[in-house]
Amino acid sequence: MSLSRKFKRVVKSILIFFLILFSLFDLSAQSINFGVLATANSSSYAVKSSADERNDLSYPLNYGGSIGLSLRYGPSKQQVSRKVPFRPTFQTEGKLASTILLIQSTNDQTNFEKETYEITRFEFNLMGGAEYKGKFQLLFGPTFNTILEAKKTEDFKVGESRDFPESDREFKRFGIGINTSLGFLWKNFLFSVQYERQVTDFRTSLSNVPVSFKMNTLRIGTTFFLFNKNNEKNKDSIFGL
Repeated sequence: MSLSRKFKRVVKSILIFFLILFSLFDLSAQSINFGVLATANSSSYAVKSSADERNDLSYPLNYGGSIGLSLRYGPSKQQVSRKVPFRPTFQTEGKLASTILLIQSTNDQTNFEKETYEITRFEFNLMGGAEYKGKFQLLFGPTFNTILEAKKTEDFKVGESRDFPESDREFKRFGIGINTSLGFLWKNFLFSVQYERQVTDFRTSLSNVPVSFKMNTLRIGTTFFLFNKNNEKNKDSIFGL
């Protein structure tokens, strides 16, 4: 299946999912924020086993970006007591992420110089935590991802390059991570810093050698909330104060 067809299927699935989720939340939610997001990403990517492979290769910090949709849910502002300025907050995000991964050779005895991967994957997270005085939030939760496409380019010291447009099989199709997000709310914007620690292996082989790879990602992003629904049917404080 081509990337364009995968992309259309993923986008359609995201829109349907958020429409269903929004409808379910609308039945009971007191406050809903729905918006679009964009992030800049930097990943640390390294082999965790096989000493020979680790000594012969270096793994610089990698970079990328993502775009997607975000949905926040919590009690209404009137339900938050002035005595207890915290309110529970739940947030879910669906993103399409593009990442450039680079692996460089440190062995002067080989002709191999570096490998460059262009990876496109879908990421989905579910997070819960607390918001403080309507300005700051701290959230935790799992992240699920699946690789849609991986392209590889091998560069050699003699100046030769080889392209491998379908390198998906070199990576695990599905992955799980733990995400921590610190955010600042201002008007219709949410500015956030997220750190994802990959729990499952990101890759299990290198040059047909079994290895264990991990990838941890730092994201700095902005969410613009297109609209907010604040339901005031129940104005009692959720803390009973």
